[in-house]
Amino acid sequence: MGLNQAAIIHRTAFDARLPWLAGLHTPAEDRAFFGDRIFAECQVW
Repeated sequence: MGLNQAAIIHRTAFDARLPWLAGLHTPAEDRAFFGDRIFAECQVW
C-alpha cells in the first residue's frame, strides 16, 4: 500500500468517525503528512 492509498483510507475513516472535523485538512495535506511523517519516520506494516 502506498502513501496515497493510506491517506485516502485515513481520511475516509476519519471523516466517518469524526464528522465534525471533516474538511479540516485537504487531501494534499493528508498525503504530505503520510509522506513526511508516517512513511518517513515510522515502520509501516
